[in-house]
Amino acid sequence: MKNPFRVCPFCEHPAPKGDFLCSKCRTLIQEYRKTPKCVICGQDKGKLPLCEECDKKLPPFRLAISCYYYDGVMKDALLAYKLGHQFYKAKGFAMLMAETLKTYHITPDVIAPVPTGVKSFAKMGYNPALEMAIPLKKILKIPLSGGFLRKKLFAVRQSALNGKERVANAKKSFTTLPHRKKKLQGKTVLLVDDVYTTGSNAKECSKLLLGMGAKDVYVLTLLGNAKR
Repeated sequence: MKNPFRVCPFCEHPAPKGDFLCSKCRTLIQEYRKTPKCVICGQDKGKLPLCEECDKKLPPFRLAISCYYYDGVMKDALLAYKLGHQFYKAKGFAMLMAETLKTYHITPDVIAPVPTGVKSFAKMGYNPALEMAIPLKKILKIPLSGGFLRKKLFAVRQSALNGKERVANAKKSFTTLPHRKKKLQGKTVLLVDDVYTTGSNAKECSKLLLGMGAKDVYVLTLLGNAKR
């Protein structure tokens, strides 16, 4: 996939002709794809083929896919995008997400970004998941809808919580928009977010989408759990 800017979206070093990543970041991505991961949540969490968490209780989504660890230059790039307002990185991130998704041969019907809260939106000025989903829609050529879910007004930010607190918080942070229910019936949804950590947001949003009539939910995030 070509990069019109010829600069790697992660490290901002020159990208070779015909690629959108620099050679170093491309090697990191290739090594990550070879790393054994849980066949459901897609995370490198030790026990395989199912991690301990998925073995204990299967999540509501069909599969979660991440492009790389939440670590190193990839983590720094995402933080610069979210907190440093490096908005221009969204297209490069979407290119990697699209490339990664195609290796799984999944054909979703619609893209649904995880909604952001009012406080986060006020701080950043945009929804990171939505801004990656917009170019992703163009690359994959499938519809995008931000109107199935919303985050409740006084929801607490997940980044301020530990693992158990995130699970409890996610359950009370999202709600559905019932008037959009008809447009979701029988659809395979690609739920898009920036990071998969505990999976709390992905699980809660997937449960709500399935409850609205979606056939299946696949989760696609730019980054996943930190490298073990």
